[in-house]
Amino acid sequence: MYRRICLDASLGELRVQQLQTGLTTLFGFNVLVTFDNVHYKTSGASAPVPTSTQERLVGLTCEECGKWCKSKAGLVAHHRVHDSDSVGTNMVAQLACADCSRLFPTKIGLSQHRRHAHPTQHNADKLSRVKHSGARWSQQESQSLLRLANNLYPSCETQTALFARLEQYCPGRSAISIKTRLRVLNWQAQQDESSSGGPDQTIGQIAAYSSEADDYSVWFKQTVDCAVSLLESHADSSLASVDLLAFARGLQSGIMTPEQVLSLLDLHASRTFPHTWKTVSRRRRQLAHRMPVNRKQIRRANYAAIQTLYHQRRKDAASAVLDGSWKDLYKGNCGLPPDAEQYWKQVLSAPKHVDSRPSRVIVPSDWSLIEPITGEEVGRTAWRLTYSLVLGQVHRNTLKRLDNYIRQSIRGWLRLPKDTPISYIHAGKQHGGLGIPSLSATIPMQRRVRMEKLLSSQCRVLRNVVNDSAFGKVVRDLSLPIRVHGSCVNTKEELVAAWGDSLHNSVDGRGLRELVASPLSNRWLVFPERVFSRIFIRGIQLRCNLLRTRVRSARHGHGGQTILCRGNCGQPESLVHILQFCWITHDARCARHNRVARELAKRLRRLGYTVFEELRAPTSTSFIKPDLIAVRERRATVIDVSIVSDGRGVTVWNEKKQKYGADEFSLAIISALRAIGCDVDFLVHQPMIISYRGICFPQSAKAVIGLGLSKVTVSDLCLLAIVGSLRTYDTFMRGT
Repeated sequence: MYRRICLDASLGELRVQQLQTGLTTLFGFNVLVTFDNVHYKTSGASAPVPTSTQERLVGLTCEECGKWCKSKAGLVAHHRVHDSDSVGTNMVAQLACADCSRLFPTKIGLSQHRRHAHPTQHNADKLSRVKHSGARWSQQESQSLLRLANNLYPSCETQTALFARLEQYCPGRSAISIKTRLRVLNWQAQQDESSSGGPDQTIGQIAAYSSEADDYSVWFKQTVDCAVSLLESHADSSLASVDLLAFARGLQSGIMTPEQVLSLLDLHASRTFPHTWKTVSRRRRQLAHRMPVNRKQIRRANYAAIQTLYHQRRKDAASAVLDGSWKDLYKGNCGLPPDAEQYWKQVLSAPKHVDSRPSRVIVPSDWSLIEPITGEEVGRTAWRLTYSLVLGQVHRNTLKRLDNYIRQSIRGWLRLPKDTPISYIHAGKQHGGLGIPSLSATIPMQRRVRMEKLLSSQCRVLRNVVNDSAFGKVVRDLSLPIRVHGSCVNTKEELVAAWGDSLHNSVDGRGLRELVASPLSNRWLVFPERVFSRIFIRGIQLRCNLLRTRVRSARHGHGGQTILCRGNCGQPESLVHILQFCWITHDARCARHNRVARELAKRLRRLGYTVFEELRAPTSTSFIKPDLIAVRERRATVIDVSIVSDGRGVTVWNEKKQKYGADEFSLAIISALRAIGCDVDFLVHQPMIISYRGICFPQSAKAVIGLGLSKVTVSDLCLLAIVGSLRTYDTFMRGT
C-alpha cells in the first residue's frame, strides 16, 4: 500500500513537471526517469540521469549522425547500422581478374565473373587443373622399380632425391607416382652398414650401384641394336623399312629422342597403312506414304486420322472438327511453315557474343528433385494404414467410403471404365484380379483375429479387462458377420475365395477361371518391371474385357444403338468377336500367331534344338504343315501354336493331339525329317495353346518347361499374346 501511494505521488509530480517544461515525450519514458538508479549508456559510457529536456535528448542521440532515439534498445540497434556501413566501406577488394583486372571481394564472385565474362579462359584453366591418371604398373615394372630403389637408395641423401633420380630411369612416370607406387609395394629403405665408411668407399659403392642401376639403359640399347640389325638384313618396300631404319639409327646415335621417334612412327603408320574402306550406314527403307486418289479412300483416311487424333489429343480433335480442317487430315503433315527454314538458318548462323550481363546471385533453395515412388514405400505406407485402422476406432461405413475412394483412384490411374467389376479390383492376382485389399472386409477380420488372441490369453490383467462389462460392446461389434457380395466369410482363405468366385461368376471375368491352374501366365502382373507402362495398363484392360466395343457400350441402355459388328459380319461386336473371328482382323491375328511361334523357336534354338518352321510333310491325300518341329538327340517334338477363345483350351488340345497323333501323320513327319537328313527315332506332339487374354493352357506350360525352357519364357509368350491381341484390337478400330 505504501509503494502504491509513493508511485501515485511520483506520477503526480511528473505530470506537474511536464506541464511546466512543455515536455512531449512518452508517458512510459517519464516513468523511467523518475527513479534515481537508472543510467543510460551512450557509445559504451554510462551517463547520469538527465534532469532537463536538453540533457535527455543528448543522452539518447547518436554521436555519428545526430539521430535521437526513444529508448536504449533503439539506440543500440541504430549503432549496428553504422557498424555494417563501416564494414562495407572499409572492405578492400583483394582478388583481381587476370583477364580484365576487375576487383572482387570474394573468390566466388571472381569465379562467377570469369565463368560468364571469360568462358574460354575459365574452361582452359579448369582443364589444366584436371589430374590425368597415368598408366598402370605391370608386375615386371614394379619389380624393376623395387630393385632400382634398393640399389640407388644408399647413394641418395634423402628420399626426395631418390624419387627424382628414379624419375630419370622411368620415362613417363613422375616422382609423385613413383613415390605412391613404392608406398603401395610396402618398400622400406634398407641401407648397408658398410656404407658408413670413408669417402673412397662411398664413391666406389656409388659407381657400383650406378652400374647396376643402368639395367634399363642396357636393355634399351640392346633393343635398338637388334631393331637396326633386323631392318638392315630384312628390307621390305611394302613396310617402308628404309624410313624405319633411319628412325632406328637416329635413336641409336642419340640424334633423336624416344618421343620424336614415337611421333615419326605414328606418321609413318598412317601413311603406310591408310584406311581404304569406308563405313556405310544401312538406312532402313522408308515406305512411301500413299496419297488417297478417290473419294472413298479419302473418306477412310480422314476417318482413321480423326480417330487417332481423338485417342491421342481430344482437344485437337474437337478443334479439327469445329473449324473444318478434318477434311484435309488425310494429307498428313504439310511441312514447315513458310520461311521457317530461312529463319532458322539466320538464327543458327548468327555470330556468337559473350554475355556481358552481370552474373545472377545464386539463391540457395531447400527443394530437391521429386524421386519416384517405389514399391517398398507403397507397401510400407499400406502397412502403416492397416496398422492404424486395426488399432483405431473406425466405423464400418468409414471403411466402405475408403474403399470407394481407393477404387476411384485405381480406375483413374489404370484408365478403367466406370463399370469395371468391383471383384476385379479386390480379387487376388492368382484368380486374375488386381489384388487390392478391401478395407471393409480385411480390417474387421484382422480385428477379430486380434481379439481372439486377446480372449485366449492367460494373463490375469487381460482377463480382467475382457470380463469387464464395457468390453462387451467391442465384442458385439466384432461378432457382426463379414459379407462379400452376399456371402459370409470368417477366415482369410474364405475372403480370397469369395472375391475370386465373384469375379469368375461375372460376365467379364468368366474367362479368368483357367488362370487358377496356370500361375505362370500372371507373372507379368506380379512383376511388372519388365513391361512397358502402356502395355501394362492396356493388358489389365484386356484381361477383364474392359476395352470399348458396341456390346459393352450397349450395357448402359443407350436406345437405338446397334450392337452388330462394324465390319458387316452380322455378329455382335464383342471383344471375342474382334480378336478371334472378324474378317477385318484376319491378318493381325495371323501376325499374332506367327510372332508367338517365332519367339518360341528362337528360345528353343538357344537350348541347342534344331527347329524347323512350317515343314511340309506330304501324306497320301494332301500334306500337313505343323508350326514348329524341334529336334534334339534323335527326338522330335511337334509344336502347333494356337491362340484360342475362353474355355476352348481342352477342346483344342484334344483336337491337336488327335490330329498329329495319327499314325499316318506321324510317319509323314518322320519321313519328311529323314528326307532332309535328320534322323529321328521318337516323335512327341505337344500343342502350345494360349488364350487371347494371355492365359497359357496348363498342359502346354508343363510341356514347354519339359523341353528345358524356363518359367520366364512361358510368361514372355503369354505377354506376347497379349501384345498381339492389343494390336489386333487397334487394327479393328483404325480400319472401321
